[in-house]
Amino acid sequence: MLGRFQRRFAKYQAGKNKSSFIKGLPLLLQNIPARKVDCDVVSFSGAKYFADQLYSIFSFVYNVGRPVSWKVFNDGTYTSEQKQFLLQVPGVSICDVDTSGFDDDIRAACEQFPTLKKMVIFQQIEPVRKTILADSDIIFYQSFGQYLQYFETGNHYIVDESSSYFDQDYLSAHPT
Repeated sequence: MLGRFQRRFAKYQAGKNKSSFIKGLPLLLQNIPARKVDCDVVSFSGAKYFADQLYSIFSFVYNVGRPVSWKVFNDGTYTSEQKQFLLQVPGVSICDVDTSGFDDDIRAACEQFPTLKKMVIFQQIEPVRKTILADSDIIFYQSFGQYLQYFETGNHYIVDESSSYFDQDYLSAHPT
């Protein structure tokens, strides 16, 4: 019972924090650091995770540096306002997911399993330099920059399999 209360409170607090973060974004956009990092970042998200995606981007930019590019694959749910805001961040581009070229079985499976859709998209990315494939809710800390130097050219998938975060989908699929 106490665990459920704590989870509800944490989700409530996270919602308030996300709302506060979004309100402060214009100020963050004015103060983006000039430090650049020779890598690309790719993520997959939609309207439901807009705040998480922005927080992930800003955590990278402020703690590691500005990547050469950050491609956000849109699951088709971003509003035009959300897209416009994402595009204000230097280096960010939005790619709509096009599954029309997929085999019918793969397309159907991708619609049923969003993680599969993400992995099929990530598989198609041809790296030009170090390329980080990240979920929309990955937070990058300053120490990540130290590890980045060891990455070779190619795709590197950052997984978030911790039970210590409050991703609603993960928590419902993995009750404690």
